[in-house]
Amino acid sequence: MTLARITPVMLVIGDRGVVVVTVILDHVLDCLRLYCHRLLHLERLVVAVLQGDKLFLAALVDTVTTIGDLG
Repeated sequence: MTLARITPVMLVIGDRGVVVVTVILDHVLDCLRLYCHRLLHLERLVVAVLQGDKLFLAALVDTVTTIGDLG
């Protein structure tokens, strides 16, 4: 929601417009916080997966090296 959409609300309602705009902005900011929170969890999940892949590849290289040393 943009300020262009909020401004007409103030003109129609008058003095209560400030309260209405405050409630609307609070709701919009809550939605943005939730979106940022979800993005942060997604980023952490991606990092965890990438770290897991690195650990898997390191273990695989160690296993292959060990098998090569035995042969």
